[in-house]
Amino acid sequence: MIDYDIDNDGLIEIRHLEQLDALRHDRFGAGIHEELVNVEIYRSAYPRAESGMGCPFGICDGYELMRDLDFRARNSYASGSVNSKWIGGVGWLPIGIGEEKFSAKFNGNGYTITNLYISRDGLGDTGSAGLFGRTSESSEVSNVRLLDVDVLGNKSVGGLVGFSGGTVRAAYVSGAVSGIFGVGGLIGDSFGKIMDSSANVTVSGEDKIGGLSGTSVGLVADSFAMGKVSGQRLVGGLLGISGDSGMIVGSYFTGSVAGVSVLGGLAGRNDGEIMTSYSLGRVSSNTGDDQGAIGGLAGINYGSIISSYSVMQVRGIEQVGGLVGFNNGSIMSSYFAGSVSGLFLVGGLTASNNGIIRAAYTTGDVSGEGVVGGLSGGNSDEGVIITSYAVGRVIERRVGRDRVAALVGGNFEEGRIVDSYWDTQSTRQRRGVGEGSSSGAAGATTAQMQRPTGYTGVYSAWKVDIDNADGDFDPSTGRDDLWDFGTSSQYPALLVDFDGDGVATWQEFGDQRGN
Repeated sequence: MIDYDIDNDGLIEIRHLEQLDALRHDRFGAGIHEELVNVEIYRSAYPRAESGMGCPFGICDGYELMRDLDFRARNSYASGSVNSKWIGGVGWLPIGIGEEKFSAKFNGNGYTITNLYISRDGLGDTGSAGLFGRTSESSEVSNVRLLDVDVLGNKSVGGLVGFSGGTVRAAYVSGAVSGIFGVGGLIGDSFGKIMDSSANVTVSGEDKIGGLSGTSVGLVADSFAMGKVSGQRLVGGLLGISGDSGMIVGSYFTGSVAGVSVLGGLAGRNDGEIMTSYSLGRVSSNTGDDQGAIGGLAGINYGSIISSYSVMQVRGIEQVGGLVGFNNGSIMSSYFAGSVSGLFLVGGLTASNNGIIRAAYTTGDVSGEGVVGGLSGGNSDEGVIITSYAVGRVIERRVGRDRVAALVGGNFEEGRIVDSYWDTQSTRQRRGVGEGSSSGAAGATTAQMQRPTGYTGVYSAWKVDIDNADGDFDPSTGRDDLWDFGTSSQYPALLVDFDGDGVATWQEFGDQRGN
């Protein structure tokens, strides 16, 4: 008899691909095949097993890899020959289909699985494509690297997991993933947690497309994606959409994002919270039809963005912003340092703001034709901009067009600006507001904006507790701890304790001053 849990950790050991395939017949990781029809299939993968597979007390709760596996290598198969069905045709059948979700632990122990191939666009709405098709809330997939994947599906398509209800931790995927709805390099749709994971994948589809996950309504922490992401709508470098209970923390994207509308360097749409995260690279629309809501960090923001930034080239036609295309939520302690180009409703931080912007700035160049602003193209419908500034060039692409200004192109309806500034020299614009009330907006020279090394001069009114640091919800008490004013030849920079060591330093929040 053979002990398949030699290290007695309760995880059944996988040493060849036929054993990996056997997981579909034991979705709860107990070492017991679930259907009589699959008895021989499971036993052939684990022949002459001891009672309880050798797990402590005869109880197992998952599986673990014991070596690298390659779908194109003969020595990865117990049979000694490559299974042609897994490298051609429709390829690998995902583990967990429909309501039969994988519900156990899978620990890759840091090993790799190479050349996973799936071409299954006919699995339907409950199919889901990936090494694992669908996983439940009790599942945990961890410590595994998938290299050179080639995955094609329809809905909920990912390199590792199509539809994830549980936890994915310390996982990595490289290769190409494509589908139609809910497509991501690592996971198609995530309703659980993604932590310490990454993807370097070319991802393509139509709706809800992301470099890491197409959608997420849970936690994404300390994770990143690289590569090319393309789709039609709701396309993001990290996530296509982050739901209202979603949270992105300490994560980033670097690469390119292309699509039609609702595009973001980090998330196409954010309904949750983004904290201490960033995006680098390029976001662009690839057609002249129905373009809108394009941002270096998020296309649309209905949630909150805190201590995050973007250094992107952002290109589009309508509603194009350096950080956010359309903001109906909250942006605080964040900045943009790339370049923005569009035609109508174009802004360095936001294209149009109906929410709250607090303690934010932009140094990037902004160019457009109508309703163009260094900080926001439009500010309306009770939108508020507080203690923020713009210093990048604002370029009028067609002379004589309306509402082009250094700070806000159009301050409409109930829009308000409070203690915010623009550099009259670096922006090359004399007007701070193109149309509407300019109350609360003031122009200053470069020297006036750089000379204060504390809450003095133009920044005297900034010494307020806008982030409620002392917890009393009174802006007149405490003080703003968000800014570092540097030397007398530097603009203010934002302080963020990115590494959580209790000390906020501007150095750990991006290259704000080029040091």
